[in-house]
Amino acid sequence: MNQHNKLLLVLFATSSLLLGACNQKKPTTTGDSSSVAVKVNGEAVTVAELNDKTGHPDRAKKSDVSAPMMKMVISTELLHQAAIQSKLDADPIVHARIANSTRAILATAYLEKQLEVVGKSSEADISAYFNQHPERFANRMQYDMQQLTIQPPPGKEADIQAQAARSKKFDEFEQWLTKNNMPHTSSPVTKTTDQMPDEVLQKLMKVPVGGFVVVWDKGQMNVIFVLGKNAQPLTLAEASRVIEFDLANKRKKEIVDSTLKQLHDKAKIEYIPPYSVNGFLAPVDQE
Repeated sequence: MNQHNKLLLVLFATSSLLLGACNQKKPTTTGDSSSVAVKVNGEAVTVAELNDKTGHPDRAKKSDVSAPMMKMVISTELLHQAAIQSKLDADPIVHARIANSTRAILATAYLEKQLEVVGKSSEADISAYFNQHPERFANRMQYDMQQLTIQPPPGKEADIQAQAARSKKFDEFEQWLTKNNMPHTSSPVTKTTDQMPDEVLQKLMKVPVGGFVVVWDKGQMNVIFVLGKNAQPLTLAEASRVIEFDLANKRKKEIVDSTLKQLHDKAKIEYIPPYSVNGFLAPVDQE
């Protein structure tokens, strides 16, 4: 997974977080009571907050709320008030978590605003994409695979890959890993070519049944053995929905890349030593 996708994952995953606490008490609402859903010890939980918690798209309109959900909201507010009374909002660790949550939520909201311009793809765009990627659609294949996720000891990566090449069967290779105390997990995987990342697909297309590919992800070595494959072609009509999704994601990536580039280009960034553009790694204590 590249850095861009990691960023998106973090930003969109945190969009569902609630702040949970703040460094000041919430003001008691004294205005229009229609904006208040419930008061807990005089502190208002608004309709917008309740709708956000339930995932309702209209933050202003009153919507159905179950009894368990209402109880959970009240319990959360009671815990929030208890935390404030205990001055936990002044704890440096808690304060850092609040700051990071606020930063992530606002960053996600800004990106979502930029992505509102993404519209539907035209029939011509969908047809062109279908014709440009026969390996995913017209010549679509289903692969039956066995994936071994390995934590290679330092300096053993080449040995592992060489043994995979020597092994005639998946079982033989896994037995070698076990015998040589190589930490690993094994899982069967069945996917069609339209479901695969391009990096994996391009590698799999080059190996026959019985062959394998190596894919690295977050320091883990994934050795994928191809156990079987069969043709499962899609027509343009059948593929249209998947293509629309792919094209929308492509446009979103372009917008996010452009947005981040513009912000970085305009930003004044100052690193305070020992932190730098390369981050900071604390020295390992020597015993």
